[in-house]
Amino acid sequence: MRYTTRPLSDRTWLRAPSWRLTPQFRVTWAKALDLLERELDMIDGRDLVIEIDVREQDLRLDGMLRANARAGQPAVVVAFESKHGPLLYRSDAYANAPSWRDGMHEGWQHNVYAVARTLESLRAVDRYGAVRSGEQYRGFRQIGGAPAIVTEPPMTDERAREVIASAAYPGGPHRLAAALAELTPVGIEAAIRRAQRNTHPDTRHLEPAAISVTFDDVQRAAAHLRGSSR
Repeated sequence: MRYTTRPLSDRTWLRAPSWRLTPQFRVTWAKALDLLERELDMIDGRDLVIEIDVREQDLRLDGMLRANARAGQPAVVVAFESKHGPLLYRSDAYANAPSWRDGMHEGWQHNVYAVARTLESLRAVDRYGAVRSGEQYRGFRQIGGAPAIVTEPPMTDERAREVIASAAYPGGPHRLAAALAELTPVGIEAAIRRAQRNTHPDTRHLEPAAISVTFDDVQRAAAHLRGSSR
């Protein structure tokens, strides 16, 4: 089954680890992917992307995980195009998996399988013919009909620092160099919080035109910098 792996682009939805369940699924990763592929085929799914809590350097050039990659948290985002439009599913319900010789050893794999089982259950709603136009999938459609797939180029350390600096200390290109100098290992968290306040729709006090990046850009840059420092 072909899919692309990317780092988590949004962490705002993650729950505390205490909310997570111990995985109970006794299937192999190959069988989990088989189920996901079958359910995608049923709704003409394509362009599958699975976001995992890894770093950019944990990905191979073909978009797959390196053999030694380890996810920081078990959360996943599964996004794809379908005959019902772009769909996106998130799951962080299951914690890291207990040791089972033939099963899935990573918590994120159990969360991908949970998404596959969810798709299977949603498809079952059509069984008696009362649903005719995919109404059961509407809650998972992207807001505004935007593509479910994240199309931004991979975030680099340099780009992430520029995003945080320009949002935390706005002032145009002449201010950027000085702002970047302030992003020391000690000051990076304070800069991230400042950047989030300056760009969040509920807290920003600056005009949108005064900052060239969005809150989503800041969240993605923050996730990259925090991941790089792990």
